[in-house]
Amino acid sequence: RARNHEQKKEQKLKLAEAARNRNPDEFNFKMIKRQTNDRGRVELIDGHGQEQEEALLLAESQGAQYVEMRKRADDEKAKKLASSLHMLDGPGAGRHTLFVDSDAESDGVEQFDVAEYFDTDKQLLSRRSNRLTRSQLANRDFDEADAVEVT
Repeated sequence: RARNHEQKKEQKLKLAEAARNRNPDEFNFKMIKRQTNDRGRVELIDGHGQEQEEALLLAESQGAQYVEMRKRADDEKAKKLASSLHMLDGPGAGRHTLFVDSDAESDGVEQFDVAEYFDTDKQLLSRRSNRLTRSQLANRDFDEADAVEVT
């Protein structure tokens, strides 16, 4: 135990001598970040934390700019794809022209039933694409997920 005490005492003396012989112009990067308080304990300097906060704010702003840039690019791509579609159910004059063979058939034009001619339900007449026939409607098993509101 006494030997251990003597070793520690010698080590303290060597450290004290090294501190006395220290070069005052000596520099270490840790000296920027840390400082000793009145008790001799090492503490971080507040200024260094402020630099980290600025770096985080810069990174966040660059991330937000990237997200905005990707959103603009995706919107342009969606617009381009939408313009290439035929817009089957979109606005426009979609008309069917039915030709009759004789005058007898043309007399009943006012009483002509369009739903019967297309073999579909009257609620589906407004749809210009994917208009199901009555046989398809009877054979199909509808789920709530498949339900489409018809206007």
